[in-house]
Amino acid sequence: MATSADRVAGFVLVLISVIVFLYWTCWIFGLPFVGTDSALARFFLAPFWGVFIPAGVLLCLSNFLGLLVWTQDRGKSNKQE
Repeated sequence: MATSADRVAGFVLVLISVIVFLYWTCWIFGLPFVGTDSALARFFLAPFWGVFIPAGVLLCLSNFLGLLVWTQDRGKSNKQE
């Protein structure tokens, strides 16, 4: 059973994820409909970065997970020999 600290940590992580997702959604899907001279446009980078940053993070995470799986599999094969 989860402790209260675990629940608070989970709630905070979910809250951060929702805020980041809403910010990104407004950035990618809302910013093209706002003029570049608008005060709202100052809070966002160029839409290019809204696609490039998540793609880069996904690439880094997949490489890291692949490295973990590869090293664990390699360690198991060495032990079996």
